[in-house]
Amino acid sequence: MLKELYKIIYKKYYFSLILLLFMPMLFAIGCFLNLPYMVEENNLSTSALDYCAEMQMLIKYAYFLVIIYLSTDAFSGELEGGQLRLVTIHVISRTKIVLQKLSAICLFILVLHILFWLFNFSMYCLGNLKNNIPIVFSSKNIEIYIGIFGGYLVSFYVCSIISFFIGLFMKKIYTLVVVYFIWFVCRYADQIASMKNIFPEFMADYLTEISGNTTYQISGYLWSILFFFIILLILIRMFHNKNII
Repeated sequence: MLKELYKIIYKKYYFSLILLLFMPMLFAIGCFLNLPYMVEENNLSTSALDYCAEMQMLIKYAYFLVIIYLSTDAFSGELEGGQLRLVTIHVISRTKIVLQKLSAICLFILVLHILFWLFNFSMYCLGNLKNNIPIVFSSKNIEIYIGIFGGYLVSFYVCSIISFFIGLFMKKIYTLVVVYFIWFVCRYADQIASMKNIFPEFMADYLTEISGNTTYQISGYLWSILFFFIILLILIRMFHNKNII
């Protein structure tokens, strides 16, 4: 897995990472300089974790685009280059290679997600200190923020896994377009029929409006994780039986 992780890091996705931090950086600079429209928009009197959650939802379109791009480049890109086919000289099974790649990209996404929240947490604290506003760590139950963090993380994993399976049959650019289109359609499907108990990301958005007892909502969120995990196992088994992976 470490070898696959090194390959992901070696590709130097600096532009993608800068894109993720660009919008939060603009808001942080505006708050630090006490620009009225920025301070009003960000509402620095909220808690630090509220601020992180708001930044997460603010740039979700760019964030998911970057995650899908990283996944398609890590999976379908190497498939196009023939690596996944060449290593079938029985030195190591293709299934093991696939699991290593999945583990590496999941670890990379987790670290990226943690860094994103830490960055926004730091920007919130700096902005409040500059404007002499008290720093409030949390305004809601801590499990709500864990649900928001985890909901987006699981959604990133789902998009990454879908990118991998579609990338087995399509070129990199087509995989990127198709997966992002599927996610984009799901965003607006939520306006027609609530998907908060089906897809973790929508559950995460909904959690920001919750106060008090969250047992029912968190249980629905955990069921959605279990559902996608079962689907993943079925897909891996199905493709393995057809000798695709």
